[in-house]
Amino acid sequence: MLFLSVLGTGKSYQISKSGRLVKAWPETLCLCDATVKEPQNKDQLNSETAIRKHKKATFKKELYKMSQKYFTFKEEKPMMNSEERTKMSENGVCNTKYDPSRWMTDDEEVRNRTLDKITMLGSHDSGMSVHTYGTKFGTPDNTLTQVYDIAGQLNRGARYFDIRPCFLHGRLSCANNRNVFCGHFSNIKVVGLQGASGQSLYDIVDQVNEFCKDKKELVILDISKAMSIDTDYGKEIDISLDDWLALRSLLNEIKYLCKDNKSLLCKDYSLRKTLGELTAEGSAVVVVDRVGLNANFCDAKDFPVYDKYANSDSYENMKDDQFKKLKENGNNRNTLFLLSWTLTQQWNDILIGPSILSLAEKANSHMDDITDKVSKCHIFPNIVYIDKIDSNDGFCCASRINEIRPKS
Repeated sequence: MLFLSVLGTGKSYQISKSGRLVKAWPETLCLCDATVKEPQNKDQLNSETAIRKHKKATFKKELYKMSQKYFTFKEEKPMMNSEERTKMSENGVCNTKYDPSRWMTDDEEVRNRTLDKITMLGSHDSGMSVHTYGTKFGTPDNTLTQVYDIAGQLNRGARYFDIRPCFLHGRLSCANNRNVFCGHFSNIKVVGLQGASGQSLYDIVDQVNEFCKDKKELVILDISKAMSIDTDYGKEIDISLDDWLALRSLLNEIKYLCKDNKSLLCKDYSLRKTLGELTAEGSAVVVVDRVGLNANFCDAKDFPVYDKYANSDSYENMKDDQFKKLKENGNNRNTLFLLSWTLTQQWNDILIGPSILSLAEKANSHMDDITDKVSKCHIFPNIVYIDKIDSNDGFCCASRINEIRPKS
């Protein structure tokens, strides 16, 4: 830190190494490398206000000169909102010629690669774009992670989805046992189970089936966890056999289930199929079973993903954490690396904000940092995993990484 005291202003200043003004105090410190010049023509500055303004302006100039001597400035980019980023993407700023809704169908270079050599956009807590049931403290601010349903996210380039089935039982249960939703719940000390349910899994299956028509896309539904909720009492209950069977039956209604899950990431690289081979007859949907459905889906052991988030609401902390993990665990052909570009609410955020979606806006405005890092270190994530897929910025980031990757 550098401390400056400016005579005549009544204040002292603390300057960080980045050159940013951190604090200002009444004039008590006198360690100063900058000097304030007196007016050369005092006749023209005959008022105290003018003299103060002159001294303040001179101080700023001296501070700038001094900062150039001691520090290296990094200009911070202003954070764009989602509308500005969408407009940039539509104007071609993201430097990709492919339609986000069919990029796997049209990109011949990507189609010639195996899954471990492709980067795709991933959606965190994918089904939480709506708030269908919530506990007392499960508000939209601390449960919603997306703004578009699965269809909307697919059309914006996402191909990896974090699906967390939640069975709702009680008076709020749906007719005809259509009670399977996506959920975002946590067991919290003192207050117990808190959270909310989101999009119906029945709607998700319908949207995936509709999207896959007349395309050659690979869609991954990662069933990462499941739970059952008694909505009358707001508590978690055991998942019944009927619920497991209903979930298995529902997922089997996907019309484009991948027929060769073993060849996605098998240990013998020569036996791995390219994206083009996997989707030669049309779109393919990989359902990754991490909850023990014991059905004809892709077993978790056949689809290993390195997925460790930063658990921080600080952008700088999250970025440093994820880049460190990328350096240590990326470019492993036996495990897909998931770059969790998500900010996580802490207790104070849950109580007073910002919301999950506001934190996502902050993280997503800095996605250029990902492509800058990848272009320098040539260590590539397989999944760029974000909240709030509301523009093409995530797709553009993944596309740029695919362009930077070595040609197949």
